[in-house]
Parts: sequence; structure tokens; C-alpha cells
Amino acid sequence: MLNNLVKKAGSNFILEAGKLTGGFIKLEEENRQRTIDVYMLSARSFRYIINISVPKGYVVKGLDEFNIDKKNKTGAFSSTAKVNGDVLKIDINRSYAHNTEKVVDWPLLTE
Repeated sequence: MLNNLVKKAGSNFILEAGKLTGGFIKLEEENRQRTIDVYMLSARSFRYIINISVPKGYVVKGLDEFNIDKKNKTGAFSSTAKVNGDVLKIDINRSYAHNTEKVVDWPLLTE
């Protein structure tokens, strides 16, 4: 699951912090079309707070990629990232509003 969490790129290191939450299912093009409703165990929400110590001499870049806020009638996803002193703090919230979604709302769920 955490394979290649940190990658070396020249004199830089790339941390794929999104992998720390387990990630999302990646939908291939053939799975983007549905003909039946979506059934899940329950409406639910998840929150992840990730704190990563930044070693002295290193600078965090790319925080803007973590600042996301999406919401629709099927659920919501938001994340923020900021550096406070020598700690990178990432706060991720994901929620599913219902245990069943009509097939017509499948595109909203995949957002």
C-alpha cells in the first residue's frame, strides 16, 4: 500500500502523502458508466489528520495541490495543507451522504 511513498527526484524528495489515507479507487474509463444504482453499507464520513515533520534544510512545495473543496448532493471531499513551524499538517475530510445513490447521480459520486 505504501510502496514508493517517498521518491527521490534529483536533490529533491517527493512524498506522496495522499497514499497515507489509503487513496481512492481509480476508475478506468470502462468503469465510469453504470446501469444500476450504487449500494453502500451506510452513509459515512472519514477524517484524516496527518502531521509530518519536515527535516531541517528542507522546504515543502506543492501545498496548493492539497487545497481542495468539493461538495454535491452525494457527498463531499475537502483537504487542506499548511506548514506550521517544521510540521506539515494535512487535514482530509471525505463523506458519503447516503447508502444508496441513483444511477443518474453516479457521475456526481465519482467527482
